[in-house]
Parts: sequence; C-alpha cells; structure tokens
Amino acid sequence: MKTLFYFFTTLIGKFHKPCLITLYALLATACAGNMPNNLGIKNQQLQPCPSSPNCVSSFEVDKEHSIAPILFTGSEKLIKKKLLILIKQHSNMRLVHHSGNYIYAHYTSGIMGFVDDIEFIITAKKVQVRSASRLGYSDLGANRNHIEMIRD
Repeated sequence: MKTLFYFFTTLIGKFHKPCLITLYALLATACAGNMPNNLGIKNQQLQPCPSSPNCVSSFEVDKEHSIAPILFTGSEKLIKKKLLILIKQHSNMRLVHHSGNYIYAHYTSGIMGFVDDIEFIITAKKVQVRSASRLGYSDLGANRNHIEMIRD
C-alpha cells in the first residue's frame, strides 16, 4: 500500500505543473475571446457600443456608455506620440495597429486574461475614445477605468 501511495504521489508531482500550465493556457485562450467585427472608423466616428454595459465611447450619449473625450493642447502629432508611448509602456496594453489619426490597442486583464479592445481617433484638440470588452455582459467599470487611467 505504501508503494502504491508513493507511486501516485510521484506521478501527480511529475504532471502537476504541466497540467496547471495547460489549464491556464486553455483558460487564457478562452478569456481572450474572438476579434470583434465592430472596430474601426465609420463616418468619422468609432463604432457604436453594443447594448451591454461593458463598453464606453465618447461618441455615445446615454449615461451607461458615454465617456468624455480626452482633451489636449499641442499638436495632433504630439498627442499621438504620447498615446503610443503610454500604450507601449503599460504592462497590460499592446499596440495592435495605428494609421493616420487612428490607434487600436488591446488591454489584457492581469488575472484572467480578458481582452478589451481600445480605440482612439485623434481630432483637433480631442481624442475620441472607445473601450469594449470582448466577453461577458458587465465589466464592473473596467473599460471606463481604462480610459480614465489614460486620461490621467
């Protein structure tokens, strides 16, 4: 009996770490969600938020989804440079694409690896913003917090 116990504890010990790594990878992949098809600029605006409360945009007017644009002084070129630096330096953000006055980034949550899509359009003295969760219904204010962190 003692030998059998030793065998199973050794077996579990050997495969414990690989099993946890595999489980974490599966969870992280599942939490990333699929790339949304409602990104980018349409009619000089970012796409509307879905009806769920896990999105904020400076183009929305309802209280649940509305957030103020980021105001700035200086040139559009300078603010774009500052935004790109901020994104690259933030440990949870990853620059996906930027072209002209448009910037698209991912924000990945630290614990579960949920991915939120963050977009910016730089206009005269304003940065229009949109941040939306890929998964779930409520984000408990996470997307609003992403934008406010950038604003500060």
